[in-house]
Amino acid sequence: MHFESIKNKIVLLRCDFNEPIKDEILESTKRIEANVITIHELLARKNKVFLISHHSDAGQTLKLVFNYLEKSFQGKSKVKYINTIDQNVVKEYFNLNKNTHLDFNNPENENIILLENTRLFGEDLDESNDLGFAKFLGSPADCYVYDAFSVGHRDHASTTGVANILPSCFGPTFLKEYNSLKEITDNIPGSLIFMGGAKLSTKLPMVNRFLDAGATVCLGGAMTHQILKYQNVDIKESYLEKDFELDEKALNKLLEHIKNKSLILPTELIFNKEGNKIVDGIFNFEQIENIILEKNIKNTRIKNILWNGPVGMYEDGEIKGTADIYNFIKNLNNNTGDKKIFTVVGGGDTITFLEEEKTRENQKDETNENFENDFSYVSLSGGAMLEFLSTGTLPILSHISIKSVI
Repeated sequence: MHFESIKNKIVLLRCDFNEPIKDEILESTKRIEANVITIHELLARKNKVFLISHHSDAGQTLKLVFNYLEKSFQGKSKVKYINTIDQNVVKEYFNLNKNTHLDFNNPENENIILLENTRLFGEDLDESNDLGFAKFLGSPADCYVYDAFSVGHRDHASTTGVANILPSCFGPTFLKEYNSLKEITDNIPGSLIFMGGAKLSTKLPMVNRFLDAGATVCLGGAMTHQILKYQNVDIKESYLEKDFELDEKALNKLLEHIKNKSLILPTELIFNKEGNKIVDGIFNFEQIENIILEKNIKNTRIKNILWNGPVGMYEDGEIKGTADIYNFIKNLNNNTGDKKIFTVVGGGDTITFLEEEKTRENQKDETNENFENDFSYVSLSGGAMLEFLSTGTLPILSHISIKSVI
């Protein structure tokens, strides 16, 4: 089944509406906006769309998402919010509407139906991939469109479970992310990677895969503290990840990559005012530029850049190391002539930093450009992105064929 061939159907659309919420306000709507584009495409082909998504905050409803969707489709299509977790009530609505004629000339027709947060339906029915719950979710629909790459690493009822019940395909948001990340994984030797963050355990599989395949990896943030400590750098009271320690073999492997200049650590460490904790790290970009030059000379030039994670405590104002990465990536393509480098940025903290940094820049020069313009692709994923980069696949890819749509 192809996404473009879906017409006059009742479609179950798996979205990702797991946006951050603070004080009953959506702090971001990027994932919702991406799925809205998909909904518009489905409506244009005379389909009725049932929307399902989880939200990770305990007890959080999708009321704020409904409000956003209602405004987005105001005057174009009516949005219905089934704000109950009583399966019998939901089934009654399904039964009343499943065979309803798709009358798109009637502005009162409910062509977009939002189901409540799948994680609220009790006893982890979604997360345990309960077959009965998957059948319940799939019961009103003719087909299933999976459009949430960011939860593709979850083997849940609302992800892989429904895919086993209904004719299924991927949506355009999923495919855009898949194709962009595959641009990286298809050419790992030509990759320059910037990785930051606190936990080395979550990123080490991807780091090892890319290093072993010939990529250049620039590692920063608190996850470097273990490595620095073994290099006899006095990290004082700096953060060390609990319940995770590099064994001798893993450590020696990383140290060998540092020796070979394929793994780069910050050359300047910034401590807090008290002088007892590392709060930022500064890369030697002249060294990185020389590595790029060497690769160009050897005809193994850098073809893509991936950035995931800030390298300093940006939330406390320690932004220099992270801002340097941003400026380096922005400026690099300006100096490469016609051979443009494919650039991808991702990770929630990275995106938050970039949004704040662009706000600071706009205040200085009164421009209105978005940071998205500085990258080839801005990823909407976190854990799914890292798993795909680490393994080259996701659980959902074992349940829906990607070959027929790319």
